[in-house]
Amino acid sequence: MTAVVVDTLVLGGGVAGLWTLRELLDAGIDACLVENAGLGGEQSMQVQGIVHGGGKYALRRVGDVSAIRQIREMPERWREHRAGRRSPSLADAHTSSEGCWLWLPAASWLARLEALTLIPLLRHGGVLATPPQSRPKSEWPLPLQQHALRAYRMDEPVLEPVSVISALAGPVGDRLLAGQLRAMRREADAWELDFEDGRKIRARAVVACAGTGNAKILELAGQDPARMQRRPLRMGLVRGDLADLPALHGHCVIGGRTRLTITSVDAAEGQRVWQVGGELAERWASTNGEEFFGDLWVEIQRALPGLDLSRMELADYPAVRAEAANTAQSRPSGVQVDEVAPSMIVAWPTKWAMAPLLAEEVAGLIVPGAKRPDTSFNSLDWPRAGLARPPWERAEWRSANSARPA
Repeated sequence: MTAVVVDTLVLGGGVAGLWTLRELLDAGIDACLVENAGLGGEQSMQVQGIVHGGGKYALRRVGDVSAIRQIREMPERWREHRAGRRSPSLADAHTSSEGCWLWLPAASWLARLEALTLIPLLRHGGVLATPPQSRPKSEWPLPLQQHALRAYRMDEPVLEPVSVISALAGPVGDRLLAGQLRAMRREADAWELDFEDGRKIRARAVVACAGTGNAKILELAGQDPARMQRRPLRMGLVRGDLADLPALHGHCVIGGRTRLTITSVDAAEGQRVWQVGGELAERWASTNGEEFFGDLWVEIQRALPGLDLSRMELADYPAVRAEAANTAQSRPSGVQVDEVAPSMIVAWPTKWAMAPLLAEEVAGLIVPGAKRPDTSFNSLDWPRAGLARPPWERAEWRSANSARPA
């Protein structure tokens, strides 16, 4: 079978891979992308959609000022893309909320102390571009009006991940190919890639933005897959009718840490879904026990005392943060872009909000020697990659009452 010849091949169709492809095409580079499952597949569809500006890092008293400074400008950067003032345009992406809330639960004595100490420090510390700001109680989301002691708003927008992937993919759908990589090798001045269905691609440069899939790509390229680390999560889901489950986007703060991070998405048939992360997701990352659902109930009641869950459903899904490895197995500082072999780049954004920075860094490495677009993909006999399904559409749901502690 005749190989497709392209200057740069991007492997992985999540937010990092798609943004990188768009950046390369905008720079006039002949590029395409191959995804082995569905666009947004394993990692990008699992995120909660918050465009962090560093507030969560500062809240956890993370000493990595470099990471905070790198991410602090991302909310404004994404607003530029949402407004269509920068390419790629995200004008067609859905914004779930223009801001994200920090709240202190009404029933916690520790929250009362934090209202006097921690939050004012974040507001006036000068590190954040979007520090928490007080708002009148009438502006708080309904659940916080009813159940929170204090609430502060940060100008960190929340975007629906499915719509972001769709907005990035739409204009370049002819260059989004589907395929399972079987082998790759360096020959002369190019990479030869073989796929399971017998198709082939020859590319001068390869960029791996495949999340957990980067480990396999590294191995196939004769590189050490231990360059990548995995930090798992067990995310919670709550589903209810729109009238019973109000929209909420924010972090519950107890003890100076984000006990819960909750974001909302409107699902099918008049229902709303909460994605629940934070320390709960980290604590249950390596266990599959049914006790998780009891803990999910307890933590929600602790964060929002008195919230009625009796008519809700609960579910969970495993998530994973694929990142560049470090000796402490902790979150890396900022984006990680590494040229591991001649004209082969492996990249991880660390946070999905930093995908624009990753794409720019990759493009800066690719541009020298790049070929202008001249490959026609419209008539190419190759299956195209479609959208992956979000986790709440694949979850196994149960009555919340079945998890209610005795």
